[in-house]
Amino acid sequence: MYDMADCLLFLIKGSTDNSPIPSCCFGFETAVQSNPDCICVAVQNSADFNFTKVLTSPSACQVFDSPINKCDGK
Repeated sequence: MYDMADCLLFLIKGSTDNSPIPSCCFGFETAVQSNPDCICVAVQNSADFNFTKVLTSPSACQVFDSPINKCDGK
């Protein structure tokens, strides 16, 4: 099971965090491997996320097979 709740402090609009914490990256990588479509669904259904930070998450977490670049932004 993966938990991306640790990513909220990084991704939420208005966050001053410059990078995701390691547990966020672990959850992100696990989600990409087990159910990559859920990442786009989560991103597309949250008006509270900073989409620029969402797009930088793969490189910040060194997860290079992420579907995020194919997600439609808001």
